[in-house]
Amino acid sequence: MEEELTGLEARIFQHEVDHLDGILFVDRLSGLQKRLIQGKLNKIKKKRR
Repeated sequence: MEEELTGLEARIFQHEVDHLDGILFVDRLSGLQKRLIQGKLNKIKKKRR
């Protein structure tokens, strides 16, 4: 089966495939984007421990 998705549907589908592959949203961020949200990521990590 083949399907060509575009726009929002393509993004949603890729997001779900990433979950199956163990890839998180933050894994796809650029270095600058990661630095901008690093504080929030650290707080989340501390809560999970």
